[in-house]
Parts: sequence; C-alpha cells; structure tokens
Amino acid sequence: MGIRRRLSEPARQAGLGELRRVHRQRRSWGTRALGMLLVGTALATGWLYFSVGNWWLAVLLPPLVLAGYAGWVYGSAIGSPGGRLWYAVCDEGLLVWSERLGGLASIPWDAVIGVAPAGMNDDGLVYDLSVVDSEGQRRTVPIGLVTARRDLLRAINGGRPAPTPIARRAVGAGVGALVLGVVAWLVVLPELVPTTVDERPAELSDFARACERGGARYPQAAPYGEAGPHPLVLFHVENRRVDGYGPDFSADGGDATEEESEEVPADAVQLVACSHNVGRVDDSYVERCVYSGGVSVEYYQGRYRVDVYEARTHRLVGTVEVLGDDSVTCSDMVYATEGEDREEDTLPSDYGSELAPFVDGEAAGGAETGETDRG
Repeated sequence: MGIRRRLSEPARQAGLGELRRVHRQRRSWGTRALGMLLVGTALATGWLYFSVGNWWLAVLLPPLVLAGYAGWVYGSAIGSPGGRLWYAVCDEGLLVWSERLGGLASIPWDAVIGVAPAGMNDDGLVYDLSVVDSEGQRRTVPIGLVTARRDLLRAINGGRPAPTPIARRAVGAGVGALVLGVVAWLVVLPELVPTTVDERPAELSDFARACERGGARYPQAAPYGEAGPHPLVLFHVENRRVDGYGPDFSADGGDATEEESEEVPADAVQLVACSHNVGRVDDSYVERCVYSGGVSVEYYQGRYRVDVYEARTHRLVGTVEVLGDDSVTCSDMVYATEGEDREEDTLPSDYGSELAPFVDGEAAGGAETGETDRG
C-alpha cells in the first residue's frame, strides 16, 4: 500500500479532510560529499570514454551514480528513534506521521501559531512549527529536510494546501529533456551514426575517421565500381580510436597479396578497412623478450576482425578475420619502467592475402569470401 493511501484514512479520522500532498523526510545532499562524488564520476567517465573506449558505459555511469546517490538521499533509513517522518497536507490541516510510531500529531490550520527557523543540525536548517494543542498548551513540531519543503512551509503559512507546482515541474522536465538531448547530440549520435565529411580527402590518413566512433562517409571519395580493382586503406583501431597517424596497410589492386603496402593516391580510395583486436589465438606466448632492469615482454598471437566499408557511404561490404604474426624477433630495446612485465598481441604483417578479394574482386567482394553483405 502506498504512503498516500496509508495516510488518507487517519487524516479523515482526525477531521483533517482530504489528503492533498505528502512531504517525505529525507537526508541532506551533502555539498562536500556530492562534490567529491561528481569529481570521481567525471574522472571515471573520462577514463571509460578516452582510455577504455566504452562510450555507452561512459554515458550510463553519471546518471546511474546520481540515481544511486539520490536513492540514498530520499530512500535510505532515517536514524532517528521514530524513523522517517511524513507531513501530510490536507484540506483542513496537517498530519505528522512516523513510520515507526504511527501518527504523532494532527494539526488543524486554526491551531497553527507560526513557523520559523530554529537552528542548524547535521542535515541543515531546521524549522519549528508552533501550534496550540487540544488542551491549550503551546507545542513545537520540528520540520527538518523534507521533499519540497518550500511548498510545505507555504501551505502552513497560508493555512491551506499549496497548489501543485505544475510550471516548476514542467521547467524541470524541460531542462532534463534538454540535457538528455545535448548528451545524445554530442556523445550518443556520433557513436552510432556515421558523420559526413564533405571535403575530398587529400591524404590517406584523412580516411581514419571512418574507423573511429560511429564512422564517417566521404561523398567525394572515388566511386565503388562494379569491377575491380578497388583501392583500399586499412587502419588498426584501439578503443574505438585509430592507433597511429597513417594507414597500416594500403593496396591499389593487381598485387594486393603482397605483404608490403602499395602507394595509393587518396583520390583513388574506394574502400576503408578497420582492424579490431578481438582476442588471442591461444594463451601461449609466441616469444618472450627479456631486457635489463627486470623488464620482459611476452608476445601473443593476436586475432583481428577486419571490417571493410565503402568509403563514399560507409556501407559495410564484408568482414574477415586476420591472425597476427606467429613469430616475433626481439628488438634491441624497449621503452618501459624498471621491473615491468608487459604483454602484447602481435599484429598481422600480411593483410594483403585476406583483403585481395575486396581489392581485386567484383563489388561487394565480401560475398566471395563467404561473408554476407550487411550494407
């Protein structure tokens, strides 16, 4: 049973008429604690978005944290002997109710003397409601932090229920909707919807945006014709960001199976491939390199999902899996802190053999590798 229905009958029995509004005792938001929580949440959100690349969790974290904190402020148990208090505003007076002790006071409006600030406690400013009881004695009823306390005080001072603040709630809802809209526009949409780059790409590195966040389409890029060759550039992606400044592989056609990249003019590119690390072949390292200062690097054979897109439209043409190298030659030196033990996944040195059907085959070459055209 809801608290409103629970208090309606005691209010009528006390001669206070119909219940119009219930104000719930709550905790303080705690400016210092809330500030520390907001700073910590902002740092965690930035780490999730920029370092981990988990944009959806970065979007969800702040509202979840604030909702949890609001739940503690409004819903956690109150430590006073009587537990949480409810102040039920009725047509003919005020009913004060305790969750542990039941009804504490029924106050007709004509018994109210006044309400005034009484001092501060751990939760903030407390008001004293002065009333005359049935025996003619003056009593005080404390009013601490409650929901919509300003409206409760207005009802007490006016001797009648305060109007429901429809305009204020509408403004609050509008501001909330505006904030959600801004977040969606600045964060969510760029992660889900490809952006349009109207300028003709001048360098191969200009195509990197096709592999970042929600991707990008390049209407001024070379058209993806029916017959090959289809010049292609590939970028390696880490945490939804391109790893490095230039493409990791490019092929112009004819000899795409070559391990070495070919020089491809930017205005000839028809396809953009994005390589994502999706794990390891197994848990055994292919090489362990040991350096001075207690530094070691273990290399594992990586597995990569390569998504191939049409540059003009960002339509997914096909997907293939490419394995990283199964052997590594230890370098003479590495940049590391003393005593560091590092693990790395090997990158593919030969993308060409897997991408040759896209480069040299007919349009929608994913069908020739057993992949479904998901465009």
